[in-house]
Amino acid sequence: MIEIRGMQKYYIYLTLFFTGAAIMVLELLGTRVIGPYYGVSLYVWSSLISVTMVALAVGYWLGGKVADKAVPTAEGKKTAGAEGQKAVRLLYRLVLAAGISIMLLPVIAGAVLKGTLPLGIRGGALASAFVLFTVPLVLLGMVTPYAIKILTDRLKVVGARAGNLFAVSTVGSFAGTVLTGFVLIPSIGTKKMLYLQAGALVVLWAVWELMGRRYITALIAVPLLGFCMAGVTAEEELAHAGGFEVKHKTESFYGELKVIDRENKRWLSIDGAGHTGINKDTGLSLFPYSYYIEVVNYMRPGAKDALVVGLGGGSVTRRLEGYGLRVDSVEINPKVADIARRFFGFDAPEGNVHITDGRVFISNADRKYDFIVLDAFAGSDTPPFHLMTKEMFGEIKGALKEDGILAVNSFGFMSGKGTVIPQSIHRTLGAVYPNVRAFRVSKENFGNIIFFASAGELALRRSIEKTDIAGLENLFAEMLEKEVRYSMQEGIVITDDYNPLEAWGVMTSEAMRRDILSFLPAEVLAL
Repeated sequence: MIEIRGMQKYYIYLTLFFTGAAIMVLELLGTRVIGPYYGVSLYVWSSLISVTMVALAVGYWLGGKVADKAVPTAEGKKTAGAEGQKAVRLLYRLVLAAGISIMLLPVIAGAVLKGTLPLGIRGGALASAFVLFTVPLVLLGMVTPYAIKILTDRLKVVGARAGNLFAVSTVGSFAGTVLTGFVLIPSIGTKKMLYLQAGALVVLWAVWELMGRRYITALIAVPLLGFCMAGVTAEEELAHAGGFEVKHKTESFYGELKVIDRENKRWLSIDGAGHTGINKDTGLSLFPYSYYIEVVNYMRPGAKDALVVGLGGGSVTRRLEGYGLRVDSVEINPKVADIARRFFGFDAPEGNVHITDGRVFISNADRKYDFIVLDAFAGSDTPPFHLMTKEMFGEIKGALKEDGILAVNSFGFMSGKGTVIPQSIHRTLGAVYPNVRAFRVSKENFGNIIFFASAGELALRRSIEKTDIAGLENLFAEMLEKEVRYSMQEGIVITDDYNPLEAWGVMTSEAMRRDILSFLPAEVLAL
């Protein structure tokens, strides 16, 4: 054990607390770094967790090896003087190196993510996580075993000492997770958080140098902290690329939100996925699926109430309101609701917008609706899996009037392996509702598929009326040509207990990301 003077021992414990916090903060921030390109799917989380575990394992092993070589060992004796201090300084150089590597992440992330796009969602997410986060995580992983060697002088107490130090590091991880996930990411943003984290590690190193009266060496921290502060205090400017302009950008609990303009078109992007698109001149949706949903008004001409789960920019809600319906909208992300009002012309009464989870709202609904629309998508480009189960569809049935209609917006393939998702959604709906119909929106092999389900008949009860939407009559007529006839023997019945939608959805996510890149290029997503 090295002789540690005065408060130095407690400072090493403090260092372990902060490096433990840094590990979990970096893992959480990783989803926000990768999300704009690959969504926040099971594969992104799996990639980050895998890289974190492997990097920490390497760090623990390497930290122990380095400690055995660098830290003087004499059973029952303490090593003082220059040799001992040199060994401790190496610990803090590891901390400094970790800080510098994190400092570089905002600088290199865009290039790394663009370079991994050709690998697809699974390969790209794993490769980008490996390139971006392996080095800082290995360095942070080295800290704890190295500190154990520094602070342990007798073999008979090594277990207790190691337990104490790992406990301190784990408590730091807990604190970093809670503070980052619940407060800092939505309040500060990803890039600023990375710079703050890097700056904190640089400060840990600099303070140790000052404690050892190495004032000249500690001055190295000045330009490094200046770089970090420049990143933290930099004002987010409206960015441009290829005729696109980012009008608004913010972090939220549920992903990075961007409002992107090009000429007279506007999109809402959540973690790189296009969730709403409108023509700014007319306010009408750029996505045809929203017009398909309007057919419910011709199936139930006397309808009065509707519920839309998944607000986005408010396109579906606005169209239903145009038919004279009273519409409740459920949106889990309060910042999405704010953006809908500020940038997409959404002006529903405050009392009609409910900030909560869709399933929670429907489970506690105190009224019944003529129509319920499921139009909720996560940043992974797939519906939240808990909204697409037999149990959920049963709860929705309980919130519908006797012959009410459920409309579900989904994505899927018309042929190949990817058909299992729409087939399973159709079969699951059929397990709850006696009448189910499905319509493909695109003529291509991949695109939106709209499902209608009801206890009553699903047929037009009034003729298509003239509307202010050019071509709407033709659009409705085309639906009959693009109706999909699924068999109730295809796919599976999705339940809360067995729900493989997210695992199946990688093909869907990859196809969706390709579609998004066709109108929102990678350089725009990186802005």
